[in-house]
Order: sequence, then structure tokens, then C-alpha cells
Amino acid sequence: MFTLILVLVLLLSGVYVLDWILRPTILAVVDVQAVQVATQAANEAVLQTLASQKVQYTDLVDIKRNQSGQVDLLQANTVRISEISAQVTMAVQKSLESLNAQPLEIPMGQILGVQFLAARGPLLPIYLIPVGTVLTNIDDKFEEAGVNQTKHTIYLELSTNVRVVVPLFENTVHVATTVPLAESIIVGTVPNVYVNLPGGLLGYGKSSPGS
Repeated sequence: MFTLILVLVLLLSGVYVLDWILRPTILAVVDVQAVQVATQAANEAVLQTLASQKVQYTDLVDIKRNQSGQVDLLQANTVRISEISAQVTMAVQKSLESLNAQPLEIPMGQILGVQFLAARGPLLPIYLIPVGTVLTNIDDKFEEAGVNQTKHTIYLELSTNVRVVVPLFENTVHVATTVPLAESIIVGTVPNVYVNLPGGLLGYGKSSPGS
């Protein structure tokens, strides 16, 4: 009886030690994989939405010129921008939620960092579960693009949290990505009031769900 108890104690101690040693390694590898997969899913959802909507720069910004052909006013189409932002947010949310239906599988050899076992060993299932909502922020920037030319880029910043669940462990990782929405080369002098505007022309929006 004493021997059996001793064996059980030793086994439990061994399991505890292995958990203590392997947990940081497993979580580190799993977190990196999870962020990569979630970021790729988010980017693909954004690109598919933009392609289906056929978003053009002129849909988002109206350039008004004076009689001399010089840029006089840049006016943002805030309604259209909000619509696209909301559609992208919903698409990304659905894309991330679909990841939970098919778990990732990573060979234990890869997780343990053993070179000759990198693609071998039992597969460790990884489940990705979105936490909360996807936060979005529309921003833009002006850059010189040549003589009397200015490049105006509009982009969407996305961020969210994803819970990473593996057998016996779980962790929460932050996923953030920036995707260009549209850009244009503006010929002519752009008024400094826009070029030097903090946050650009569209930097009025702070991170908020679906806006």
C-alpha cells in the first residue's frame, strides 16, 4: 500500500514538473501560431469585403478644385466610410468565429523545438475563440509622391482579443492589423491644413466597435 502511494506521489510530482517546464514553451508557440492565423483570417475578410464592395478612393474622399485646377477642398464621405467600416467589422467577426469550428493542429515535436521531430509526434489541437468585439479605427496619411504630387492613403486599423485553448491550458492573445482601404496620387498642391492635420483627414475616429 505504501509503495502504491509512493508511486502515485512520484507520478503526480512528475506531471507537475513537466507542466511547470512545458507550459511556457507550449503557450509561447501556440500564441504565435494563433496570432498568425487570426491575423490572416482578419486580413482576408477585409480584402474580400473591399473587393465585393468595389471600394474606390473617390467613394471615400471628394477632391474639389478651383478654377485654376488647384486642390481647394478635400471632403470625406463619412457616411460611406462608416458603412464600409461596419461591413468590414462584421466580416472579420464572422471570420474569427469560424476558426473555432476547425481547430489548428501542431505536432508536439514542433512545439518542443526538437529539429528531427519538427513535423512528427502527436498533434496538439488548438481552439481559437473570439473574446468581445472587433474594434476598428479609420485613419489616413499624406506623403510626398514626387514633384507637385501627394499620395493619400486611407487605412483601417483592427484589433481584438482571441482566447487560445489547448488541452489543460488557455491564454488570451491580442490581435491587431492595419489594412489599406484605398489610396490615390493627388496631382497639385494639397493645402497644408490637410497635410499637417494631426491624424490626417480621417483621423477623427477613435477605436470603437463598428465605427
